[in-house]
Amino acid sequence: MGKKLLIDKSKRNLLIFSDFMKYKEPALYKILLENNKIDEDTAEKLNISKKIKQNLPAWLNFSSQEWISDKSNPILTTDESGNKHCRLCNQPIKFQYKIKNQKNDMEILIGGNCVNNFKQLDSMVKIIKTEEEYKRYNKLLKYNSNIFDILMADSKYLQKTAIILPKGYYDSFDKIQTKINKMLKSYIRKGKKLKKSELDKALLVYNYELNNLIDFIKKHEQITDYVTRKTANEIEEKQNDEYRNIINEVMENNGKLSPSTSVKIKVESHLQRMKYHVNNQLPSEVELVGIFFGTYILAIQRFNDKYSFKVDSSLLLENFFEKKLKQFDAIFLENHSKFDVHDVVTREKLAILSESFVVSDNSFRIKEIDYRKIANKYDSDLTRKEFNEVINRISLVLDRYTIFEKKGDTHLYIYKNSILEDYGKEFLFSQLDSTKKKIVKAYEMKMEIKELYDWVISRLN
Repeated sequence: MGKKLLIDKSKRNLLIFSDFMKYKEPALYKILLENNKIDEDTAEKLNISKKIKQNLPAWLNFSSQEWISDKSNPILTTDESGNKHCRLCNQPIKFQYKIKNQKNDMEILIGGNCVNNFKQLDSMVKIIKTEEEYKRYNKLLKYNSNIFDILMADSKYLQKTAIILPKGYYDSFDKIQTKINKMLKSYIRKGKKLKKSELDKALLVYNYELNNLIDFIKKHEQITDYVTRKTANEIEEKQNDEYRNIINEVMENNGKLSPSTSVKIKVESHLQRMKYHVNNQLPSEVELVGIFFGTYILAIQRFNDKYSFKVDSSLLLENFFEKKLKQFDAIFLENHSKFDVHDVVTREKLAILSESFVVSDNSFRIKEIDYRKIANKYDSDLTRKEFNEVINRISLVLDRYTIFEKKGDTHLYIYKNSILEDYGKEFLFSQLDSTKKKIVKAYEMKMEIKELYDWVISRLN
């Protein structure tokens, strides 16, 4: 892997084509003339690494300010050979922009990417706008090189930390960060005199608060009781209406997630962090296998088969924090309507499970219905095509039902498949005999075979 570039070819060319470095930093200017680019190794050998890191934004800013676009001909189109290159980065370009140096009258043609770079202002540019400010800035660096990091620190640093912090950290760090930046920028911009004792005290407090922040983050960022920045960003994006309340609750709770707050969070990264702990509390026949927004997917092993359900994450997490997940059978039976079937295969398995219990005492058995008899009764003079179409329509009616016949009884017992599926869920954890008695009585309709034919035909008309 190559060494990190501190000054690439484009930046180097801008600096040597401009007058600022030539007259203000002649030693660096000479080094740039002798090197097409400066990487970390070169900078370390020449003992200029820190100086580059602390001053490069200002050098680029002052150098770019020397240039203006040529108003008489700001845009030049390449010729058909397409062999024009940007004078700064040497990349081939389709469109060219002429810029002129106001101090040395040099004119160069650059590409669109480099033009955009002239418009961008970073933190350094906002701080240093004149050569006098540049001198005062470097005077501060000679006094304490850590001032560079303070000035360059993101003003929104506390909104980007790896985890959400306790409220006290926000208050104390924000206060000293604001104070020391005001002191430093007042000196740089206005030359306002700094008292050494006051500056030293502010630097001491700032470093103390910053180190406290860093230590707290390192100690807690892998612990699930704390909210990661990734999770916070997801909450802001997907639970925006609840975001501020959730984050405030965390901050007020010393940065920790309370059970009541954890239950409110539905984003995937939080549910993933909780997955291991939830699985550890679930009985062996139940496993948390998938995650979606606000949803856990469970695989339940029963009767030598596997059934898949989805359930609101808050239901599982509430029972997790109350340490009730070991009694999962009671939770499932009490809330079985909240455990939705996750896939078609499970839906079919549950219906079959119910059917097996209905026919288990040998008095009931599934009745196969002859769709052709119904079609002929509907209309005995159908073409083959019409006959097949009617069969399909009959199927649409009856596919929603399972039909049983009973020994010694001429009636058919017609159950909705959705009812069978629902009782199938109950069979997974219930007392089988009591559930069996309930399902036997849960048929939707009871009718003779001829009545069934007429009922189906009435649905076709």
